[in-house]
Amino acid sequence: MSNHTPGKWIYEPSDMTIRTMDFSSNAGMGDYKGVIIAELDSPEWRKIRPDSIPEKEANARFIVTACNNFEEMRHALEMVVRDLDNRQLQSGTICVREIARDVLTRIEGRE
Repeated sequence: MSNHTPGKWIYEPSDMTIRTMDFSSNAGMGDYKGVIIAELDSPEWRKIRPDSIPEKEANARFIVTACNNFEEMRHALEMVVRDLDNRQLQSGTICVREIARDVLTRIEGRE
């Protein structure tokens, strides 16, 4: 699995892009807004299908929120798994632990 571009990321509505918030990598280059992670649409397509913009903006905000909180979510899930491993297991707890393990495996790219 390749390394992803480090966060924190932002959604820039003016040009419908998801960008990094790290401006230091291009210091002195004028009006630099961060590295572009994704572009939602071309300006031409926005003119043709302006009705698609609200959904695409909602998707961009969702992606940015999920990515910016990924490490904290993974850490919390790891703590849940550790806690469940250390407890006297009951039948319902085993199911929760296995679900949490499966999610951790997927988000860490080990599937």
